[in-house]
Amino acid sequence: SKDVTSSIVLIDKENGGHGSTINAGLKVAKGKYFRVLDADDRLSSEALGRHLEFLATTNSDIVFTNTIHDLSIPSKLVDDKKYEFMIPHKEYEFDSLCEENYGFPGYGVVLSTSSVKTEKLKKSGCELPEKCFYDDIVMNYYMTKASDTAVLDPVSLYYYYLGRSGQSLSKASY
Repeated sequence: SKDVTSSIVLIDKENGGHGSTINAGLKVAKGKYFRVLDADDRLSSEALGRHLEFLATTNSDIVFTNTIHDLSIPSKLVDDKKYEFMIPHKEYEFDSLCEENYGFPGYGVVLSTSSVKTEKLKKSGCELPEKCFYDDIVMNYYMTKASDTAVLDPVSLYYYYLGRSGQSLSKASY
């Protein structure tokens, strides 16, 4: 088993926002898969262990997981399973998942649900806008562009914190 500290890289840079941080991380990333965790969100330790085991056994370009919406008001956790139309652990050709003249059913590729192959993401030309909200929509595009195959690992991995005052997803920010 590899020492996890050899996988950690400290990047000391000027604050350029969410997109800038992802751009900097992708430049130094060397792992098989790339995944983003926002500063105000968290991952389930148990689900992360299971997800890492699955990532070691798959070769899909993008691996989807489930999320939990961690609501501030009211204080509760809500399951968010965007990919229930997929059979767990079955690899799909990405295009076969898309609906004619539309694309993916429902939300499609979403940053909080996706682990994407690092090399394919780099080759896609991924570069996010800096110092702005909703750069994750651009990241969703690049993850889609980088993916020829997809699979669902049905772990509830990502806890997406919602409802905090001043958050980009608040009514005031919209």
